[in-house]
Amino acid sequence: MTANRPLRQPARLCDLLLARCEAIAAAMPLPAVDHVYLPPPQEHGEKSRKFGLVVLSDNSTGFFYTLLGDDADRARALLPRVPDDALALARWYLDADSARRAMGLGAIGAITQALFAASGYTPPNAVNPIADLQPEVTDHLGMVGYFPALVKMLREREVPLTVLELDEALVQRSGRFEVTTDPARLRACNKILCTASTLINDTVDDVLASAGGAGYLALIGPSADVLPDPLFERGVSVVGGSAVVDYARLERCCETGEDWTDSVRKYCLTPGEYPGTDALVARLRAGR
Repeated sequence: MTANRPLRQPARLCDLLLARCEAIAAAMPLPAVDHVYLPPPQEHGEKSRKFGLVVLSDNSTGFFYTLLGDDADRARALLPRVPDDALALARWYLDADSARRAMGLGAIGAITQALFAASGYTPPNAVNPIADLQPEVTDHLGMVGYFPALVKMLREREVPLTVLELDEALVQRSGRFEVTTDPARLRACNKILCTASTLINDTVDDVLASAGGAGYLALIGPSADVLPDPLFERGVSVVGGSAVVDYARLERCCETGEDWTDSVRKYCLTPGEYPGTDALVARLRAGR
């Protein structure tokens, strides 16, 4: 009798993203980490300042979310230990500590933007992932993260909506609207909008495993500026990120909490349009 073999666990998204970064580092000298920007501590009543930035020496910039618990304070304590090597900082994304994970994700975003620049690839300007949902009452929409204006619109149209939240205190159910902490509830949804903060809070693998059967799955947010291949392989239809076009203005906006629209260019990547990270790396090798 043949002994039962243990089932292979699917690779974690963090491992897949880091492996892509290592392939990029083997094909080109990565720019060094120039600095990590963190927004100043937020006082009560001030505008929300949510994002930090990893900036490389070629100005390639990656975003990371800073409002997960006390991450901002812990990240500030980590600044003296940030390595100059971009790949070494990216490896922080494998860490169990959420502050280190956040900064590691920012480094992966910055390496992604460095690859795009070095290979001459310009992502297409953003379509509107929310508009592309085209919700109908016959749909069942899923939402990972709370998008207030969209929730209001969907409830007014009586479109079935399931919102996945981490906070059990927010759980509720009313008619066709529910808030749940159970990712499995996403399996009933045919269209899903997911916040990129799942890349940091260690929920992305569970979310994508439950949401992979949806006909439309969009992952959006500034910190979705990462290599999209592993996301496409997990069923994501659209990855919406941001590329910096005016860093000085962006940092001023991050300081004040003002809108930064004019300092970034939003883009959307889809499996049909993105040439693939392997193809971009091959461009680099061919140019040696």
